[in-house]
Amino acid sequence: DALKDDLPERLDNLTGIQIPEVNDYDGNGFKDDIDDRKDLAESKVIDAEQANAIVKDKLAEYQEDSLITPTELVELENLRAAAQSKKAKAQELVDTLPDVLKADLPERLSQLKDIQLPNINDYNGNGINDETDRLILNAEKSVINAEETDKAVKAKLGEYQKDGLISTNEKRELINLLTKAQRSKTEAQGLVDALPNEFKGNLLLRLNNLTGIEIPKVNDADNDGKKDDINQLKALIEIKVQEAEVAHQNATSKLTEYTRDGLINQWEKNDMINLTHEVFSRKVRAFALVEGLPKEQQGEFLNRLNKLENISIPEINDKNNNGIADDLDQAIALAEIKVQEAEAAHQIAKNKLLEYQQDDLISPTEKAELDKLVTEAQNIKAKAQELVVKLPDAMKGDLQNRLNNLLDIQVPEINDFNDNGIMDNSEPEKVQAESRVAQAEYLDQAVKDKLSEYQQNGLITPTEKAELDNLAKIAQNTKAEAQDFVDALPDVWKGDLPTRLNKLTGIQVPAVNDADGNGIADEVDQAKSQAESKVAEAEVTDQAAKTKLTEYQQDGLITSTEKTDLENLQSTAQSKKAEAQDLVNKLLDAVKGDLPARLNNLTGVQVPEVNDADGNGIADEVDQAKSQAESKVAEAEAADQAA
Repeated sequence: DALKDDLPERLDNLTGIQIPEVNDYDGNGFKDDIDDRKDLAESKVIDAEQANAIVKDKLAEYQEDSLITPTELVELENLRAAAQSKKAKAQELVDTLPDVLKADLPERLSQLKDIQLPNINDYNGNGINDETDRLILNAEKSVINAEETDKAVKAKLGEYQKDGLISTNEKRELINLLTKAQRSKTEAQGLVDALPNEFKGNLLLRLNNLTGIEIPKVNDADNDGKKDDINQLKALIEIKVQEAEVAHQNATSKLTEYTRDGLINQWEKNDMINLTHEVFSRKVRAFALVEGLPKEQQGEFLNRLNKLENISIPEINDKNNNGIADDLDQAIALAEIKVQEAEAAHQIAKNKLLEYQQDDLISPTEKAELDKLVTEAQNIKAKAQELVVKLPDAMKGDLQNRLNNLLDIQVPEINDFNDNGIMDNSEPEKVQAESRVAQAEYLDQAVKDKLSEYQQNGLITPTEKAELDNLAKIAQNTKAEAQDFVDALPDVWKGDLPTRLNKLTGIQVPAVNDADGNGIADEVDQAKSQAESKVAEAEVTDQAAKTKLTEYQQDGLITSTEKTDLENLQSTAQSKKAEAQDLVNKLLDAVKGDLPARLNNLTGVQVPEVNDADGNGIADEVDQAKSQAESKVAEAEAADQAA
């Protein structure tokens, strides 16, 4: 015991330790519960991505027919709500993770943008756009109205013809009823023509059956129940012709007044419609009275009435009546939107440049993003500039000044190629060599990426080729400089740098195949141009046949010569259309544009049968009737003489 000293006490002080439980089984430096949260967060992000993709796929599926029903919209809204809910849950989990464990999860979530859903345009789910449904209903109502007005004028004509007399008032009422019937038919025709062909049904046939009436001549102008005296009728005609002349002068003067500023609003067009209708009504009334005169006394009145040419009413081009043409209004609004987009893109690029310049270093990733943002800003500005330049100076406002204020942004050169937070030219020789190799790798990949980008559409423009040539040259020069740095190193320091340089193969710059840069291969451009030329020729020949048919049908007669001429014109038109159709069929659907529609509109003509075989200006059936009448008159004369 004398020798133990403090050894027992020191041994008593050796209490050992309490070994804690394991809480980092995989030894990755993070607690297992945090690992579990990361795994759960990744799972929820995947769920959110899949839900977002489901919404997009379903939207694409429902938009294939360009129609959206209420049921489809409800399903899309439910899918979108589910996707948004999953994204929100994933975001909550990602936000609770330490920054070092978040990896690309925040970026993946930020890429899940809110999906804009379209509006319902097929409420009854019948597979027809609601607007088309409305047009069909309006067209059917209008056809019914036209049928009723046609029936009314025919009934009135039968009523007035019972006594064999037609008074001025009766003819005026018939003209009014016929005008109303024709207007109703014209309105219905316009609505039916506006329908897609598959919905016109029997509406066109029903309209074709509305033949109206032939207005009879006035033979009881004073309505005394007896046929008119010629002098009295001529005096009445003079009054009616003068009324028509005054109405025509009023309409002409008003048209000159309204078109002086080059604009036509809705009120002005309505006024012109009323004025021209007044002219038409008065002309029709005067013509009806003139027909009651003997042929030899009609000349002067007919000449004066024929001089009152139809007045062409211009289309509305100032719907909001603000003194600016509608297309210019639209151009101003579009230019304003594009200038705002250019300003926003320019500010985004400036903000990102300031952010990256805070440490005075620019890495390859930072430069690539800055180049992309600056290019986007420049492209948007260029599009805005095109729209502003097209505006009249008086309408540009401050748009040009706002664009001028968007000065070019100078993107600094890369000075931290290996992104290690140290400026490249401040590193030792080995590090400089590594930096040069990294720079060469970056540029080699950049030129390959640019080649892939430009080859996505299978086209290369002169500008793209020039840029690829320039980038390839820069990459080659940079590789050569890096090779010099690596060669200057001792072999022991070179490591894998020579191997990395050997992998930098550069690119083979492709030849230009889109010389005009319009996004279409030159050979396709040429084929499209030939097709457009042939379609234009087909349109000219088709119109020539239709014009000639209209000319020949003015007198209601067709001679043998006229029929032959029409058949030749129709044959030429069909041949031209077939040639054009062959060229259009060979084009890619993406570049056909409106060519198929224009060809479909070339309906040609239906060549009528000959009804004036001897070309004497009288229908053959009338010739035959006249001959029979003359024969019967001769028989009557002979019988009379015999008696």
